[in-house]
Amino acid sequence: DLGGFVRRAVDWPLVPGARPALLGAALARLGLPDAGRMRALLPRLLAGAAPGPGGSPVVFLDVETTALDRGAGALAFMVGIAALVDGALRVEQWILTRLSAESAMLAEVLARVVALAGPGATLGSFNGASFDVPLLRTRLRRAGLPTTSLERAHLDLLPLARRMWRGRGPDCRLVTLERTQLGVRRVHDIEGHEIPAVFWAWLRSPADPEVQAVMGRVADHNLADLVTLPALGAAIGACIEAPGDLDMAVRAAEHSLSAGRRDEALALLGDWLGRAAAPAQRRRALLLAADLLRRDEASRGRAAELWAEVCRICPGDPAAHEALAKHLEHHTGELGRALEVARGSVAPCPRRVARLRRKLAGSRSAPGPLRSGAQAC
Repeated sequence: DLGGFVRRAVDWPLVPGARPALLGAALARLGLPDAGRMRALLPRLLAGAAPGPGGSPVVFLDVETTALDRGAGALAFMVGIAALVDGALRVEQWILTRLSAESAMLAEVLARVVALAGPGATLGSFNGASFDVPLLRTRLRRAGLPTTSLERAHLDLLPLARRMWRGRGPDCRLVTLERTQLGVRRVHDIEGHEIPAVFWAWLRSPADPEVQAVMGRVADHNLADLVTLPALGAAIGACIEAPGDLDMAVRAAEHSLSAGRRDEALALLGDWLGRAAAPAQRRRALLLAADLLRRDEASRGRAAELWAEVCRICPGDPAAHEALAKHLEHHTGELGRALEVARGSVAPCPRRVARLRRKLAGSRSAPGPLRSGAQAC
């Protein structure tokens, strides 16, 4: 007890072996990335991330609160951080035992974030950009403390997980992703909606053994969240580096494109375009690749081939027919074929069809070259 709050520190081994039997040994076999692997992955996961050598490249953050929203009355009574240092995952947790000690606890948390973070380190979380960090900023301002330690690049794994795995499982909750992507099944974990009541019981009866045991379960829940975050980040990074199917390749390419890495997106798609897949999956991949290729004048012909392929496997597809008709009209001058392609769409553009008809009619009625002795009208 540090005078109004307690602190717990655990060095979690990166490789399976002698680990605490937490939540039914749920994390016993979980593989974790080391600092070097995480440092290499960060620029791929987060555009603009540039962690330097030394220290932890990312400090993961997770809070337990008195409310399930971040309104003015919400209090972060437990704050946990995790950093990759000295060949282990250092997990540190703070729990309030007296409300008046909130400022002192938060000041120590900030000091530890700064001490553990290496040059250019990011914050890491699961939904922390929308919940944890805004809540902490509010509490820090109320306590008269600076927020500068939190004002750094933020790797929020929830949006990334949704981009890579939405629709490929029941949902994208952390506990679900632990099961479906990491093979982790927690045993006897406390439910999130039960946690706020535990804190108020803790304040009323901090010496009660039963209350202490339940708060220990909350701390284990928070620790498990922190331990799985680096593993989840590494799993997402592996899917982006080497997607296992065409659908995943499209998702990885869309992520790379959102970070401004067009060549990387094309390379991810190029490895899969020639492989067999369901028409709907091929359509999505072909349209994305064609859209990237059309921006380069030298590659527009290849883009046209991909649009034509979509028209073949998905007859009448509006996006493919419109793009191919536009290319034929404006770049190759094949007006007759452009009209045929435009009219083949299930939702043809009436203005394009009318314009192509006028152009074709004008080309047919234009006078030919003058014969010898003839005079122009």
